[in-house]
Amino acid sequence: MESLTGVLIFAIAVFAVSAVMSILPSLITRMGEHVHRVLAISAGIMIGIVFLMILPEAFEESHEEAGLEPLFIFAILLVGFFVAFFLDMYVNHEGEHTHKATSMSAYGGMVIHAAFDGISLAAGFSAGDDVGALILVAVCVHKCAEVFSLSAALNVSMDSRKATRFMIGFSAVTPIAAILAYFLINGEPTLTGPAMMLSAGILLFVVMCDMLPEIYDHEDADSPNVRSAFLMIGVAVAVVAVIITELLTGGHGH
Repeated sequence: MESLTGVLIFAIAVFAVSAVMSILPSLITRMGEHVHRVLAISAGIMIGIVFLMILPEAFEESHEEAGLEPLFIFAILLVGFFVAFFLDMYVNHEGEHTHKATSMSAYGGMVIHAAFDGISLAAGFSAGDDVGALILVAVCVHKCAEVFSLSAALNVSMDSRKATRFMIGFSAVTPIAAILAYFLINGEPTLTGPAMMLSAGILLFVVMCDMLPEIYDHEDADSPNVRSAFLMIGVAVAVVAVIITELLTGGHGH
């Protein structure tokens, strides 16, 4: 099987997995009392994704492949954080908090990550079909966590039909980027790491300054301890996804 065939199979499989996972949060959030539990799981998954998936890979790509110094790499992270901060202030109109602003900030950060996922992964199939197959499974595992987390945030802030449209678009980002990279970029690493570091900064702001306060500021039937338990469940999901990915790819990420 040629590499192009592998990339096309990858694109179809990732889109299918992402589309299916994006439906689950909408089914759960229809039961209003579970909204903050779902948001807590979503935040936990996103925290795990940022610290265990995006940051290590972004640093490796930026330092080893692009040759950037650590100080400059983490300056990009800081820029991403403040980009999200100023966008959040602008969208929220003088700081008024909304679910929509939170979810759309998260959406923007995850789209950047998903696009460069596709670019960096396209080159993996050139190493052979066996490697490509492992990469495919590993990506599908961590896509499940990413898509569930993002879809949960969107379903809290908008009606399910609109959230579904956004998630269909998101589900297509990585596959399209992988196909384009195969023909045009061929996995060029120079921009991949810095762009992923930028997305990590955006997502850090979203989780720490928007999602976590939203989880704990509102009173409902759940105590803070219960919400913290669901937050840690989300982190555990991300940890399991990372472990499976590392086992499948022999410790070389995806």
